[in-house]
Amino acid sequence: MKTAVQICSNLEWSKADRKKQSDDYKRNTYPVMKKLISLLPGIIRPENGSESWYVYMVRCANGSFYTGITNKLKDRIAAHNSGKGCKYTASFGPVKLVWHKKSENRSSASILEAEIKKMTRDEKKALIKSGKLRSY
Repeated sequence: MKTAVQICSNLEWSKADRKKQSDDYKRNTYPVMKKLISLLPGIIRPENGSESWYVYMVRCANGSFYTGITNKLKDRIAAHNSGKGCKYTASFGPVKLVWHKKSENRSSASILEAEIKKMTRDEKKALIKSGKLRSY
């Protein structure tokens, strides 16, 4: 086998050297790549049902409403009630879930959240009471 110095000094690799390098690359790289590829579905679309996004509204202890989005609704409400959800609900908690809607993806959930945040308090109350979203 040639040393690295010999190979570099000739600046030309033999066919056997190229084959060995290719085999070493495959032997060392392919298992790692296979493992990464096997993990991709969990990274792109997380398991345990978290691919669904929710827009939610909670009523704080002071009577105000807070609107947000999450992919784990129960965990998010628990976080709000433990004081770790966000600064607003930490100050005015505990909270009670009063309305939620499932969205196809994060983008559509964010758009709906923005629409709800633009509503007046009375419009939010009507939404909670009816359970339906009016189209604007």
